[in-house]
Amino acid sequence: MMTTGTRIDLSLADLERGDPRARSGGRERRFRCPLDACDGATYRGPDQPLALNVATGVWKCHRCESSGLLTDYRTDRTANPRDAALARTGRALARATRPRQMVQEPEPKPGTWPWAAQWDDSVPLTAREAMPAAEYVMGRGIRWGPAHDAGARFHPRYGTGQSLDTPDGRRWRDPGPAIVFPLTAPGSGTGTWALTGVSGRYLDGREAQGWRKVQTGGGGGGVFATLGAAHADALVLVEGPMDALAWAQEGVPAIAVGTALPGWLATHVLGRQVILAQDADTAGDAAADRHAPVLTGWGAHVTRTRPPDGCKDWAEAAHRAVLARWPRWNAPAT
Repeated sequence: MMTTGTRIDLSLADLERGDPRARSGGRERRFRCPLDACDGATYRGPDQPLALNVATGVWKCHRCESSGLLTDYRTDRTANPRDAALARTGRALARATRPRQMVQEPEPKPGTWPWAAQWDDSVPLTAREAMPAAEYVMGRGIRWGPAHDAGARFHPRYGTGQSLDTPDGRRWRDPGPAIVFPLTAPGSGTGTWALTGVSGRYLDGREAQGWRKVQTGGGGGGVFATLGAAHADALVLVEGPMDALAWAQEGVPAIAVGTALPGWLATHVLGRQVILAQDADTAGDAAADRHAPVLTGWGAHVTRTRPPDGCKDWAEAAHRAVLARWPRWNAPAT
């Protein structure tokens, strides 16, 4: 231990050597003061006079009032120990009072989506309130009659809210108007089809801003089947409900299965002609390639047909056919 001017070079080893019985552990340790000012004096109580803050290395003798910073904790050996202690305290205070970056709380997760209740609240396409859905169907070149016959309905606030992360921050979109298609599957041993879910297509153009275009609830292997598709001689499998309606309005019932086969089809295709009419794109061709051997193994006679050249799907083909029959619909506005 050395004393240089006002600086006292005191280390932890000095304290422990001068007071071998000093207690260890805890945030503060007490020692007999080794300085000449105390001359080894001790308190009469259980605690020794020199108090050491183990976390910071700052020490002070409550008898001779000397204080400083242990050499073990110094980063600048030429600095005054009191100044070093004050600097360390200042840095700790700055960390404690530094403004914290606000973290936006995530949107609360919605409860279980009551899609069945929404289906019950929806209205048929014949209702006055369903005009947006009827106009959407007809705008796609499809008569709304087959859509109504297949059970399509309209809901003004369909689905659940959606959050979307954008460069400007998180945005939130409420449910909106949608045409809603029932998803059904045959009941076990009953011969009847039961509602297992719904699929809604939003009508407000939200997909142009990055929001979802379609929201589906439920499941259970449900499909959208147009009128008479379950008992037709040929079973036409397409991807989306509008594709199924495009076939239905030409007098051919169809079932929209997306790009996956429901397992219950295994008991409905034996000896039947199955036409795979998926979209004319990579995903559609891949789905058809997967389904053909499975359906053949189930006893079906499988044929693959693609939409006309230049059309991605059958709904687009129906739209183009209407424009061809009525050129004025495709004429530029004047």
